Amino acid sequence: MVGASGFVGQALSLALAPIHDVVAISRQAPMISGTDGRSVDVADAADLQDALAGCAVAYYLVHSLGTGDFRSR
Repeated sequence: MVGASGFVGQALSLALAPIHDVVAISRQAPMISGTDGRSVDVADAADLQDALAGCAVAYYLVHSLGTGDFRSR
């Protein structure tokens, strides 16, 4: 779950944690009960790939509307 510290990310992480292994990713490792919180710079592709290694599904919930190129990101 990339963007796990946001409102939707926290709620989704909490909902999924009882039935799935959840890796919760944010700039600062989120402390969400039942998840593996990791601190990752999502702009660093190698770091993000490492953090998601072994994951079957990824949710990308990072807010990028403040950047001029949010569609390309």
